[in-house]
Amino acid sequence: MTRLCLALSLLLPALAACDDNDAEFWQQPNDLLPMVALDDRVAFVERISQTVFLLDPGDPTLTPRLVPVGKAPVAAVKRNGANQLLVLTKGDRGSPSEPAVPAELHVIDAVAATSDSYPLTGRFDAMAQSDDGRHLVLHHSPSGQSQADSALYNPNEMTLVDFGNPAAPTTKVTPKTIRSLGGVPSAVAFSPSYAFASGPRTLAVVLSQNYVTVQDIDHPDHTEISVPLCPQAASCNLTPAQVVFDPRNLSIYVRVSGAKDIYQITLTDLVKDLQPGQLPPTPPSNDFSASLSMLAVGSTPADMALYPVLVDDGIHGPQPESRLAVASSEARRLVIIDPSTSQAVSVATLVPVDHIVSFVTKVDGKDKQQALLVDRTQGSTSVLFADLEQVATTGGLALSDYPLGAAAKEVHPLFDVLGSVAGVVLVAGNYSGSAAVTVVDLATRSFSTFGASSPLALPTFETRIPSRLWSVDQGTGLCYLNLSERLDPTTGLLDEPRLATGEIWLDQNIVSITPLKTAGSQPVAAGTIPPRYLVVGHNDPGAIGNLTILDADHPDRANARAAYGFLLTNYLERKQP
Repeated sequence: MTRLCLALSLLLPALAACDDNDAEFWQQPNDLLPMVALDDRVAFVERISQTVFLLDPGDPTLTPRLVPVGKAPVAAVKRNGANQLLVLTKGDRGSPSEPAVPAELHVIDAVAATSDSYPLTGRFDAMAQSDDGRHLVLHHSPSGQSQADSALYNPNEMTLVDFGNPAAPTTKVTPKTIRSLGGVPSAVAFSPSYAFASGPRTLAVVLSQNYVTVQDIDHPDHTEISVPLCPQAASCNLTPAQVVFDPRNLSIYVRVSGAKDIYQITLTDLVKDLQPGQLPPTPPSNDFSASLSMLAVGSTPADMALYPVLVDDGIHGPQPESRLAVASSEARRLVIIDPSTSQAVSVATLVPVDHIVSFVTKVDGKDKQQALLVDRTQGSTSVLFADLEQVATTGGLALSDYPLGAAAKEVHPLFDVLGSVAGVVLVAGNYSGSAAVTVVDLATRSFSTFGASSPLALPTFETRIPSRLWSVDQGTGLCYLNLSERLDPTTGLLDEPRLATGEIWLDQNIVSITPLKTAGSQPVAAGTIPPRYLVVGHNDPGAIGNLTILDADHPDRANARAAYGFLLTNYLERKQP
């Protein structure tokens, strides 16, 4: 295994030249935010020097590129759909002798190592982003720990960021304070596009204790809509737990912990049915309204999933409609609800289902809506397959149970090249025993079981092709289980056997496993596939950087490289804030 180290001998002459009056020589140890995996790089944010280290595993020298950020970095995440790092800084309140420093959002390009910064009006510590990465909501976390040094702050203050269309990006930053009904935001969910007469809308649903807030984030200047979940505020304690979006019905479904109904928020288009002479709403009013109703389940829901069905009304032919599948582990029931009519069909389940994995199979060239129903909490040793479209007509006959070697505690979906769910991984207990891991091929309903002689540490899943489970054995053993076929892009043939296992022994204890998404950036010989890297972390008490780099698709100890001390790059040139 090749080892690349930063030469530290340059520190020795400096030691001889310094004296007690040279206070700037003695820098504090690195204070790092958790490592962030980008598409083909990893990023470390060092708080004291306010520096981002971008390490390209494909760089032969493993020398990081440095990007400065604002004062007091508090959070860093990868931007969805882009090879960019988002860094949130709190700034500083200042003092009688020091000016205040504003909070900032930094958007760092991983390849160019450049940063765009945006000043903020609030000192936020949490970020939520849409799946496509276009929209970002900055907010205060419920604990408010990052605001411990603030005199006053509004926990319902937010900032909405719109990065614009990728073809013509124009970033807009809009401060926003939503109405409070006694709670504070705990999470934000983003909708797909909803079609309204005046144009498409993307919605952000902000979850708070006892209510939710609906915000048109395509038009942040529009007034938010607060939707109370309680008929009266007294003695109400409802926590929104899950949100499902239904653009077809202009509806939003909210599952609430402890409630025996699903809350349906129906959006009414205020422009579509305007009568002659009526004027459309003008900003800051919305062009839609929201009303709340209940979809009866009869027992506490544990999970829900939306799926489409084709219904022939006898006039227009088969038309797509929405159905909501709701599982209740408490009552051992699966309930299929037609949201447009509130009609429901309930069937008994053999196991207390608390998780629904919906998927689609092809039958005679037509899509068939299916679901895998799993119990993750009460120790059932079987799972159920449900033909969702047949439940309403055949009841329990549409359910089939399959035995497991051990009760499932975790469920991880596997995706095909189109991003559709193709399989699941069921994990038992502490990743040990004769049936520690079960891989389910949903299309064929086939099960493959794998055992582990001792608990697997640091289980890490790659759920998109190539699907793989990484783990650690005895501290230094890096284990992997290939969960699906992998196509060689140069030949179009399978280059790895399905469900193969492997193990590589490294020199140091492993503390983290990070597979990168795409191939490295360094040029390779013609006809050669560039490697996609696996970044393995080791004990690093001095926070100076201690990683091992491997080819994730062909891990081999002989070709592993050690990156040690890279976080000391330009160490002596740094200044204390």
